[in-house]
Amino acid sequence: MRQVFSILVNNHPGVLSHVAGLFTRRSYNIETIVATPTEDQKITKILIISQGEEDKLNQIAKQLRKLYDVKLVETIPYDADQTKELIVSVLNT
Repeated sequence: MRQVFSILVNNHPGVLSHVAGLFTRRSYNIETIVATPTEDQKITKILIISQGEEDKLNQIAKQLRKLYDVKLVETIPYDADQTKELIVSVLNT
């Protein structure tokens, strides 16, 4: 099962590394990662696509929410067309 994680984080140096590091420590593969600033310069949006069993993906979301600089984590079911549009819209903001 593939899952899209939409994550809002504080825009600080090293935050992307901390988020990606969580996946590394748990031995989960990141298929796609996109990070872009939002209208609020203090917040960055990160989109991550990962694959795994449903319970493990839910565990990743819980762990992401525990990170200090993470403000919001949304899980979005993976659909190839919708995910492509989501990533393009994030890149164009």
